[in-house]
Amino acid sequence: MSEETDSAVAFNPPSRLVRFRNWLSFSGMVLSVAALGAFCLLFFMDLFAEHANPYTGILAYVVSPMFLLMGLAAILLGYILETRRIAKGGAERRAELPAGQGDVPHLDRRAQELDQGRRQAQHHAQRDIGCQSRDIGP
Repeated sequence: MSEETDSAVAFNPPSRLVRFRNWLSFSGMVLSVAALGAFCLLFFMDLFAEHANPYTGILAYVVSPMFLLMGLAAILLGYILETRRIAKGGAERRAELPAGQGDVPHLDRRAQELDQGRRQAQHHAQRDIGCQSRDIGP
C-alpha cells in the first residue's frame, strides 16, 4: 500500500452503524423485538376476544410498551457507551483483530478440545483391548 492509502484508512472514522455492535445494544434489540411481538399478539387477542379480559389489556397496553421502551433505552445507552469508547481511542483495540477472530475465543478452544477427544475415542475404538476377552456374567 502507498503512504497516501495508509493515511486515508487511518483517519477514516468508523460508521455510525458500528456503534450499535455491542452486547448492550444487541440485548436491547432482542428485548424490543420480543416486546413488539408480544404487543401485537396481545393486541389482536384483545381485539378478537369474545369476552373482555382486563389482564390482557394491562399486559398489552402497559407492560408490553414498558418493555419496548426499556429495550429502546438499552439500545440508546449501548450506542452512547460505544461512542464514548471510540472517542477514547478504543476503536483500535477491535480493529486489530481480523473479522471473526476474538469474538468468542472459548468456543474455538472448546471445538479443538472436542476434536481432540473425538480423535482419542477413535484411537481407542480401533485398538483391540475391548471387553471381548473378559468374562462378564454368571
